[in-house]
Amino acid sequence: HSKSLPHQRPVSMLFQENNLFEHLTVAENMGLGLKPNLALSREQETELHSIARSVGLQKYLSRMPSQLSGGQKQRVALARCLLRNQPILLLDEPFSALDKPLREEMLALLEDIYQKKQLTIVMVTHQPHELESFAHRCICLEKGSIVG
Repeated sequence: HSKSLPHQRPVSMLFQENNLFEHLTVAENMGLGLKPNLALSREQETELHSIARSVGLQKYLSRMPSQLSGGQKQRVALARCLLRNQPILLLDEPFSALDKPLREEMLALLEDIYQKKQLTIVMVTHQPHELESFAHRCICLEKGSIVG
């Protein structure tokens, strides 16, 4: 897939920074994962609402990012990834900036999503013990080499 256009690759990625557009609503930020022009079909709108419900955002769809907490913003970014419905989810320290209770809540949500969707999740973290509850296989890298 290295020669495929980015939007055609079977991967969604969530960064530590949620990369939300401040001038768009929660629903619009989520919808960007499907259509950059935000012209969603009825089926896509239904899926957007379903994903929003699954990550606890159904009441926030018309809000702007400035009206959200840090955890809610990460949920929007995660929902945008999930809407793309790709088999691989890359996570680059997505919860490291969150406080411990919120990080645990987001990890529980991620575990639930993993169980329901059976995604391949590749997660960069400095807290590998956080993944032990649901990860079937973990690879630990140090300085580019597998150490565990």
